[in-house]
Amino acid sequence: FSLGRYKVKLTPGTQKKGKAAKIALHNFMQSKEASAREKDLFRSVKVT
Repeated sequence: FSLGRYKVKLTPGTQKKGKAAKIALHNFMQSKEASAREKDLFRSVKVT
């Protein structure tokens, strides 16, 4: 994972972990730099 293109650090706060993860995935999927393949992979991620 250290060679990954994307990195997210979730910090403690008032927001729930699941909501923060959903927002991060949404932002990655809206990124203009992401390829179609990467967007498909983001869609396959399950947030629990």
